[in-house]
This record gives sequence, structure tokens and C-alpha cells, in this order.
Amino acid sequence: MLRNAHKLSETLFSNESRLLKIQADAFSECSALREISFPDSVQEIGNGSFYKCKNLSEVHFPENLKVISNQAFYSCGLTSLELPDSLEILDESAFFKCNNLITVTLPPNVRYIGKWVFHGCNRLQYLEIRHDPEYIGEWIINRAATIRCYKGSKADRYCQESGFKVEYL
Repeated sequence: MLRNAHKLSETLFSNESRLLKIQADAFSECSALREISFPDSVQEIGNGSFYKCKNLSEVHFPENLKVISNQAFYSCGLTSLELPDSLEILDESAFFKCNNLITVTLPPNVRYIGKWVFHGCNRLQYLEIRHDPEYIGEWIINRAATIRCYKGSKADRYCQESGFKVEYL
């Protein structure tokens, strides 16, 4: 584990890596870390793996990723997200307080969106949900943001029930 490795600025994984999971808190508070590319074998990013990596602005997610766990990227410097189609679970507070995010589009296989997943992302303007997830938690965004979705979808009903702004696709 590299927790609190304040001078670590980059991490390289072998192309032949068989790593399946980034363990909980693995890179927590590595404040100099700016970019990371995961091997395609990674299927899960554990709780708090990149917690408060404030300079982490670029993440290249693996093609086989299924789970981004609780607070995995809490308070990171991410400027954009290109989440893989394989992603199924965005757990609680996964991207909480990622203040540089402006727009996020969720891939179609995301079935679980945990509470507060993008809450505290003060610059987030739009969260686009083009499908019907099985579960959408409380306060997934701030009130200032807008959810873009299809009229009559689960996301639309969520917006109506929770009082979030909605734009139809």
C-alpha cells in the first residue's frame, strides 16, 4: 500500500498484470499523483483507493472495470470521466467533492448509483443517464446540477421525486 506517499506522481502497471482489484486506501492521500492508467485486468477499485488525491486529474479506466467502491475518488482533481461500458456499480460517494468535473455521462450497464456519488462536485453542470438503473441513491448530485435523461425513465421519476432539475434527451 502506498497510502500517504506524498511524492508519488505516477504509477505504471505491466501490460501483463493480472491485478483484479485496487485495494482499499491503496493510494489514499498521494497528493502528487496526477495520472493513472489501470491494466485491463482490474475489475474493482476499492474503498478510498484514491481518497484525497487532489492533483489526480486524469484516470484511464480499464475496459473490464465493474465496480468503483465507496469514496474511491473522493476529493480528487478529475476534470473529466470516461467510464467504461463494463461498469455496473458506482458506490456511495465514489466521486464526492471532485470539484473540477463539469459533465458526466454514465455508461449503459451501470445498475447501481450509490448515494452522494457526485454530490459536492460544485462545478458539475450535467449528469447524463441514458438508461434505467436498478437503484439511484439519495443526493447523487448538488441542486445546482441538472440530470439529463429520457422523459418517463427511472431517472426522470427520481428527479421529480427528489426535486432535481431535469433536461430531456
